[in-house]
Amino acid sequence: MDLSFCFPAVVSSVAMVMDLDSDRVDNGWLFFSAAAGVLLHLAGGTFPPWSSCLAGMLLPVLLLGPFFCFRMLGAGDVKLFCTLGLMLGADRILTCMFVSFLSGGIYVIVRMAADHFVRRQIRAGTIHFTIPICLSIYLHLGGVF
Repeated sequence: MDLSFCFPAVVSSVAMVMDLDSDRVDNGWLFFSAAAGVLLHLAGGTFPPWSSCLAGMLLPVLLLGPFFCFRMLGAGDVKLFCTLGLMLGADRILTCMFVSFLSGGIYVIVRMAADHFVRRQIRAGTIHFTIPICLSIYLHLGGVF
């Protein structure tokens, strides 16, 4: 199996663990991952063309920037999408973003139902969006979409 195939799963998994542990994704990890992705691309990994990779890195900023501005999404999530977009290309990162938001919505509905079922007060706050991001990468690399 090609390392360029597994690397997005490793990047998203480590980011998810960081987010769960410290409520943030380390910028150093994202920078290292992006640099390693570029090096893997230069080494001849099975990446999309450069134009698609650069578009995949810029699309999350353009599409998710408003969500960040209104504090609906964290900066680490946007930067993680940019890093993954650099490796996956524009078309695949758009699909992964759609699946991430869909699975994140399902997660919130289940969490609200569970809170209501056990008659706990619904906790206001945030969810760790790196979990749906990681799930979408696994589903993509597993061939589900």
